[in-house]
Amino acid sequence: MRITLEVNNSKAAFFLELLQSLSDFVTVKEAIEYEAAELSGEHIAILEERLMACEKSPESLVDWEAFQRIVKS
Repeated sequence: MRITLEVNNSKAAFFLELLQSLSDFVTVKEAIEYEAAELSGEHIAILEERLMACEKSPESLVDWEAFQRIVKS
């Protein structure tokens, strides 16, 4: 079963932490809607494609500290 919730921004961090503490029962996927930014369907498709690639190969991701070392070298 999939449930979609809208959570007040001021309570979002607490709510996500609470849900993640239930990781035996709940899988949390964050979806953030940006009302101020209008994205074209083409741009959304590119972003979704990149997100799927990250989810399929999380080992290929580089954390921020590693990225900074790569850029500085």
